[in-house]
Order: sequence, then structure tokens, then C-alpha cells
Amino acid sequence: MTEAEMVAFLRSHGHGVLSLPDDGDVYSIPVSFGYADEEDVVYLYLNRFGEESTKLDLLLRTDRASIVAYEVGSREKWRSVSLTGELRDLGSTT
Repeated sequence: MTEAEMVAFLRSHGHGVLSLPDDGDVYSIPVSFGYADEEDVVYLYLNRFGEESTKLDLLLRTDRASIVAYEVGSREKWRSVSLTGELRDLGSTT
């Protein structure tokens, strides 16, 4: 995909898989997201988790993550965009 095609893809697809490091392994979480191409930022809304949440623990232990957005038409026809970058907590919106 060209850069313009990737931007259009990320704008129109609001779901993917967020992957976080987990002591040499990877922990993946399905998520919804929004993409702001002006800022080249993916915004995730993650619910607050319980006190013993693996997801929350991993989010608090790292500042790096990757996300893959994908579209499957068939086994032979699919496309995806993978991004890696910095995680930042923007705080509660409530």
C-alpha cells in the first residue's frame, strides 16, 4: 500500500489487535481505535480493568506497543497495516 492508502485504511477501519510485551512473550488484545492522520496518532479507548488484570499490568509496565488493523476478503485476498510506537495515557475522559 502507498502511504495515502494506509492512511485511508486506518481512517476507515476502527478495529485491530494491540500487542504488548510480556517478559519475552507478546500479549495481544482486540481493540477499537481511531486514527488521526494529521498527528499520525492512533487513539485507543481502553476500559479500566480489575485490580488483577493482565492487560492493565502490561499497559502499566511498558511505553511501547504495536497495533495491526486488518481486512479479510478471503483466504487469498486480505490486507493489513501494522504500526509500532509509544504508548501514552491521556487520562480519563469522564
